[in-house]
Amino acid sequence: MVLQSLIDAHEQQSGPYPIYFYCSRDQAEKERSEPLQVMRCLLRQSSDLPGGPSLHSALRSRFDNRRRAGDVDLKEATDLLCQTTKDYPVTYLVVDALDECNRDLQDLIDALKQLLQASSSSIKIFLTSRGRPDIFGSLNEYPNLCIDASQNQGDIELYVDIKVDQAISCKSLLRYEKVTDDLRQDIKTCLKDGANGM
Repeated sequence: MVLQSLIDAHEQQSGPYPIYFYCSRDQAEKERSEPLQVMRCLLRQSSDLPGGPSLHSALRSRFDNRRRAGDVDLKEATDLLCQTTKDYPVTYLVVDALDECNRDLQDLIDALKQLLQASSSSIKIFLTSRGRPDIFGSLNEYPNLCIDASQNQGDIELYVDIKVDQAISCKSLLRYEKVTDDLRQDIKTCLKDGANGM
């Protein structure tokens, strides 16, 4: 939702295009839980933003020296991301499900902190995570706003009410069953209780 809002703002010429990454512990995509891959992906996106300048000179130079220099490591990816983002007045970074990163998570947090410290332009970082106060505690020296899952419970309840009613009325849920008011309420209650802010 946040990401789509940022993309919409960009399309209306009222904000920069965001760069983002969705972390995951999915065994089929193990790289989605590795901090190095997160930073490489963010770097790759920063080099090709819609409406942005052509390939940054630092990236062009790195590409030209690729064979000799080898793969980009976490420090170099962070340094290059600092260089590419300084060409923009503001950069939005979105990293979703940060808690899904592997045991090297602190390396990613340190890289994000370096971006905040070293960039000469404004960098806004939006992070999501479940139940990991250590993640946000690591970043508490920077201005931040934390939203607890309980703060969106009202939104979740409204969404569940609307979607369950729609699914029952168009018969995409329990197509061959008569849905009593009690059953309808039980379904809603089960979904709301199991949502845990998600």
